Amino acid sequence: MNYNPKLEELKLNPYNDLEEISIQDEVIDFISGADFGIDKFIPYIYRSLKRDKYGKSIKCTCWGEFSNEGAIGCPYCDGVGYYWTETIQPGIVFILNKRKIGNALDQSDAAGREDTYELGFITRFDTVINQSDIIISPHVNDQGFFQIPYKIDKKYIVKESIERRLDMNRKEYSLSIISKVE
Repeated sequence: MNYNPKLEELKLNPYNDLEEISIQDEVIDFISGADFGIDKFIPYIYRSLKRDKYGKSIKCTCWGEFSNEGAIGCPYCDGVGYYWTETIQPGIVFILNKRKIGNALDQSDAAGREDTYELGFITRFDTVINQSDIIISPHVNDQGFFQIPYKIDKKYIVKESIERRLDMNRKEYSLSIISKVE
């Protein structure tokens, strides 16, 4: 018996029958816990600077033109010098790997230790985070809750925001490059 299958009958790509995953949905499921039923995110506080219609930050009344900074202890801006709003922002912070593909085989390291590293902050696709805004990690109890007024555990400044796009240039998630501030 001689069997000559047609081209369409051959399984040239074993993944043809699988539905392609949506990165956008996967990020939402991961952050919200829809994938396994448990929330994975940490509740960060997003301190967004208020901006005028031209995108420029609005200075607080305590702003000193001579010192170019806000007044310490200002009840309106907390000494930042700019008005801001706070919202709870679910997201995931991770350490960015500085090793590039080109030097992956290079095993040499700089002498001493380097404490400066950048972090990434992943949020849903519909989140807009601007440069110079603040991300605060509040002190939480053993159950993952924080009380208001909250205590600041860590504070980060947004250095850059990047929209990650894939399928048909659709925005999949937001990535912010953040740095810890003291």
